[in-house]
Amino acid sequence: MTGRIIKALSVQLLGFALLAAPLSAAVRLKTVEFNFGIGSSTGVVSGATLQYPAINFRLPDAVAVKKAWLEFDGLHEGGNNINFTGLDILFDQSVAASSVRDIFPDSIIFYGSGDESVRFHAKCDIPLAVFAGVTTAKNYAAAVKPTASSAGSIYNMPALKLYVTYEYDDTATIQVNTVRFPLKSNWNNSVASAQGAVAPGTAAFDYEARVAESGSADFAVVSHWFEVTGHRLSGGATADGSVRARIGAGSWSPSAALDGSQIDSYDFVYLTQPSTGTGLVFNTRQTLNVETTQNTIYNLGGECVVTYEFSRDASVKTKTVYYLLGQGLTPGADFQFPSVALNMEETGVDLKALYARVTGNYNGTSVGNVIWNYSLNNSSGTPQTYSHITQALQIGGHPFLLDMWSVFASTSWANGARLAASYYPDNATNTGPQSAEVIVTYQYTSAAKFTDSHRALAYQAATGLITSHSENFTVFNSTVETSEGRKSRNSAYIAGNFLAHRNNNTIVTDYSIGQNVAPASDETHTPRTTAEACYTTALYTDTLALITTSPVTLTANVSVSLNQIWPSAVYILTHSYFPAPLTPTYLAQYKSDGTTAISTGGWTNSPSMVLKLNMASRIADTLTPIFEVKTITSAFNGADLSTGSAVNFGGSGVAAGSVAVSGLADGGRYHWRARVASPNGVSSWASFGGNADGTIDFGRDVSSPSVAQVSPPDGDVSSSTARSFQWTGTEYPADANSAIGNYLLIVASSTDFTTILYSSSTASQQASAVLPQRAYYWKVRAEDNAGNVGSYTGAWSVTVDTTPPPAVSALNGPLNGLTTGQNILTFSWDGVTDAPAGVSRYHLQLS
Repeated sequence: MTGRIIKALSVQLLGFALLAAPLSAAVRLKTVEFNFGIGSSTGVVSGATLQYPAINFRLPDAVAVKKAWLEFDGLHEGGNNINFTGLDILFDQSVAASSVRDIFPDSIIFYGSGDESVRFHAKCDIPLAVFAGVTTAKNYAAAVKPTASSAGSIYNMPALKLYVTYEYDDTATIQVNTVRFPLKSNWNNSVASAQGAVAPGTAAFDYEARVAESGSADFAVVSHWFEVTGHRLSGGATADGSVRARIGAGSWSPSAALDGSQIDSYDFVYLTQPSTGTGLVFNTRQTLNVETTQNTIYNLGGECVVTYEFSRDASVKTKTVYYLLGQGLTPGADFQFPSVALNMEETGVDLKALYARVTGNYNGTSVGNVIWNYSLNNSSGTPQTYSHITQALQIGGHPFLLDMWSVFASTSWANGARLAASYYPDNATNTGPQSAEVIVTYQYTSAAKFTDSHRALAYQAATGLITSHSENFTVFNSTVETSEGRKSRNSAYIAGNFLAHRNNNTIVTDYSIGQNVAPASDETHTPRTTAEACYTTALYTDTLALITTSPVTLTANVSVSLNQIWPSAVYILTHSYFPAPLTPTYLAQYKSDGTTAISTGGWTNSPSMVLKLNMASRIADTLTPIFEVKTITSAFNGADLSTGSAVNFGGSGVAAGSVAVSGLADGGRYHWRARVASPNGVSSWASFGGNADGTIDFGRDVSSPSVAQVSPPDGDVSSSTARSFQWTGTEYPADANSAIGNYLLIVASSTDFTTILYSSSTASQQASAVLPQRAYYWKVRAEDNAGNVGSYTGAWSVTVDTTPPPAVSALNGPLNGLTTGQNILTFSWDGVTDAPAGVSRYHLQLS
């Protein structure tokens, strides 16, 4: 249908009604994680290829994989200026990896310096074609081949993880999810990582994997593991240590060597062997025993990670999201993080874990303390003090997990509640700036609106022989649905990993690392380090909010103030989604009284009419009806709209909206459509009537029709009582009108029509009646389909006379028996009277 734009419109809200609201599907974005473990307890010798056991998984809810990458952590036990000269990372959809995927050259990647090792971290982008057919279970294999300038050197703790970020259909029968829970060194006091030194031996950490879907149909653990971190003190000895872990009294996961050959102090990442849930009991407090040997570990702790399949129909679901607290910039200074609003938009939210992943560094051989304070919704948690120390050679940072559960998160949190945190070092000389990201795991009952987090590889420099690096990266965001609602950016940041080279130990001052997303200015932080190459992590806060909820390509920049750096980073984006209103239903059109319905293609004679519809949304919202009315000779174009009054919608049933449309032209033929707007977006259009394009939904006709009488002619007399009346009608305007819908014939006894003897309302142009003997008068008028009534015609008479006149009572001449010679005679007689028709003639017979 097409139509001319209506220029004059008026709006009037007419009421509301309640009906059930329909459901909707969405394509969303998420990141799931998989663990290859450490591959070998003894590491991998330079130049050798370490094949990790293949993992098997599917993503049955996948629409399209957007980004996939591997992260490789470890320690190169270099020393004596042994250089990092090559790194091949292999990955295939197979049981063994053979395809090199990394960007690293077969030349020096990073210089060795002095008698120290290199704590390294590298990322590797994976071609998306590798994940062809990922909706069905496939084997995926990975391998690494690191090379050093000394053939005998070893790469220890070769931890390898896979991240896959993909669009998914939230209506797919089987979904996949990754969630995280902290290990707690002190369950009762809500302390995660150990606050100070952990001597060699076994340390017990409690955790509870609170996965709501675990008891539902179609639940299956795809991969479960623990990520253990800490800062290993050198102890001044060259002996190697080790770390391993097990659930309770279960089997030990393969151990990883903590190299001591170079007498280094460094942080480490230890991944337990991935399993499909062996020994794991959901929603039950369990203990992970972590055994270390040889060296004291500071801030030992970690996380329980589960990637699993579950049914979309699970009544309660679980999710982990990420929020940035921030990055301290100045070494030795107190720092107050900007408070962050924790938005979890789903219904029935029940927090299960709230903790921060803290990274920082410390350069001092005596203990220094950092006191952390935090509050949620103005409810203060118990301050926690974390002790740090290092021993030369320091080549890694001091990561730990800060549990925030002591703020009674499950009861203090309300949607949008603000989390505030600050830290205060007591040793300003040796303490470096700290950074923190918040991890929230929660359960919920429905997700008409929701909060999601995803991450993607931002950049990986090919070598560490650079002082700066600039690289474009793509921020991914899916089109959730049509029509799409509102996305709200909750948190966006870049997590960077930096291995800084200290120029053969000749530079002893602190160095600075600057990060930005162009065109923002650098955010610069200054770690505390010794003169060695040192690994650190920092978070960039995206000060200009360039990482948005819309797809965009950005440029990340990083630089180091002293000598060289080997950087890599991912971005993390957390946003909330609020659906647009649903497409309106039950579109209807009425005359100006708002109650008299006009059928599809119907007409009105009023300059205004009322359009109505039902509105709904999947969430509580403020709904506003919007109408587009045009003549059928003009196409819809989304312009010259009329808007109804806003209605507060409670989230269930429907609300009715309407407008009164004025300014309708005589002879105008119109069609219309409608949609619903809210602060969260606009619905799809719905067209009224379901009729073919080019046909009218309604028209306006204010011209009265006319009638011309045909028969019986005026003054007609008949002896028949069965009379037929006929006429013709004419409607106006001639080219666009509603057509005559009805004629009214009235027959009366007099020309003033005070006494109606017969009437007929008919769509036909004739009517028949049986009329008794008498004189009559008749007239006709027409009424068109718009309700316009024409004038009556003039009154025509018709007479019905069924009685013959009486006999002539007397013949007057010639006289009876008269004989005459005249040939012209005159006959006369007494006249008679006749009613109602009267005598029209006499009949004379001669014989």
